[in-house]
Amino acid sequence: MERHRSSSATQRGTANQRGIATRRITGIIFLLALALAAASSAQLVPITGVPYPLPVPYSPLKQSGFEIPDQGTGPGAYAYLPSGSAWTFAGNTGLAGNGSEFTQENPPAPQGDQVLFVQGGSGSVVSQSFAVSAGRYRFSMRAAQRIHAGNTNDQTISVRVDGSEIDQIRPADGTYAAFATHSFVIGLGFHTVELVGLNPQG
Repeated sequence: MERHRSSSATQRGTANQRGIATRRITGIIFLLALALAAASSAQLVPITGVPYPLPVPYSPLKQSGFEIPDQGTGPGAYAYLPSGSAWTFAGNTGLAGNGSEFTQENPPAPQGDQVLFVQGGSGSVVSQSFAVSAGRYRFSMRAAQRIHAGNTNDQTISVRVDGSEIDQIRPADGTYAAFATHSFVIGLGFHTVELVGLNPQG
């Protein structure tokens, strides 16, 4: 599996400096409480990306709410490729606080005061390794499209484990909605989850 590594530098600044305010190139505002939940075959999500009630969470993931490093709030409260996180960021990904250039037209984060954003296509990846017992699992999350200048962006996220896609998540609008992936079976040990942008223009 191709490994994506982030730059150690944190890129901060205004959206105008990144060309965001003038082009609809930003994507999903994503994953405020990413959890890994045990699942049975009776709990399969039959249609990709359909909102689904969140199961009781079990999260071996570190910083599953994307709370570190704290970006604060207000227009400049965001960072591309932040350092000091349990997550690895690559491409146009990062963290954004409430009221930032990324989030100011969306509702407040439903957990804490910041969210993950994934902007652009397949080079934009957020990943983390985790360890679990052998079993069947699914990821649960809350996600929304970015609202910018009154327009709703159109991003889809591929959720992958050990390089294999398990589902795609595509929120309908800028309201944070609950999603759960298809269930999947993995063995005892360490695995890697990747969140990959699919829309180069999204």
